[in-house]
Amino acid sequence: MCWLSLRLLTYIPFCVGNHMCIVTVPVKFTCPSFTLYCTGFPTCLTEPNLDCSFCSYTSLHEWLAIFLLGSLRKAWAGLVVEGHCVIHIADVFKTKVCEAMCLMATWQLPCCRYVGVMNSRGMADRPRPMWVFQKMAQPPNPDHLRHTGEQLRRYDPELYRMVLEGAAV
Repeated sequence: MCWLSLRLLTYIPFCVGNHMCIVTVPVKFTCPSFTLYCTGFPTCLTEPNLDCSFCSYTSLHEWLAIFLLGSLRKAWAGLVVEGHCVIHIADVFKTKVCEAMCLMATWQLPCCRYVGVMNSRGMADRPRPMWVFQKMAQPPNPDHLRHTGEQLRRYDPELYRMVLEGAAV
């Protein structure tokens, strides 16, 4: 059973500054703490806001390949080996981002291992997913990487193509 004890967590949209909001919190899981990397979320899908990261891109695929994967890469570079990265993001209506994010992370982030998902209950009093990844000391099996890339290609061929073409650099 996982539990998360927080008194205050401030979410800062990634596009507002040049840095990640990094908060270390105690978690009863498989390690003494997780590091939460808070990034912008496409709130303008329901409430138009020109400052929103999603509104800066012409498509969901661009947002995923350039902004989200780029943000994950920045956060990942600062994560210590054996450290955990927790992403608090959910699918919204017909906008599906979670499966693509998990596949991109495990395929594109060095030594990335998908640990699982846990839920948080916010002010809406509904469970929201928090996706957990761990930075391993050794890279995964090359066959596993090929398989994950192939899963993304089957799941979303356009996104796969954009990632391969280096749109997320």
